[in-house]
Amino acid sequence: MTKTILTSGTAMATYIKDVKDQIKMGLGTDASLAGPVNLEISTTLEKTGGGGFQISVLQVGAKVKQEQIHKIKIPIKFNSKADAIEEEARMAEAEARKAAAVDKKRQLE
Repeated sequence: MTKTILTSGTAMATYIKDVKDQIKMGLGTDASLAGPVNLEISTTLEKTGGGGFQISVLQVGAKVKQEQIHKIKIPIKFNSKADAIEEEARMAEAEARKAAAVDKKRQLE
């Protein structure tokens, strides 16, 4: 399968990864985000080989017609250590409830 060369901009996955990486570098180790990052990007859809399509983030000065432009809003929440600890606690609680339900079911049988 041949890869289509994008003429209007950057692949959206690459763009989002670059934005996240730059935000993390900019914050450094002495700061953290207080909430989500909201990206609003202008994109186009480009056909690829095999009938698929590629979503591209428009670059400044891209030559596309207005009706080809799509706006997408993407909220991005960076996971923190606290988020991981909370998720671990939720999973442990769910496992404990599941084990209790299994025990209760065995007792009733």
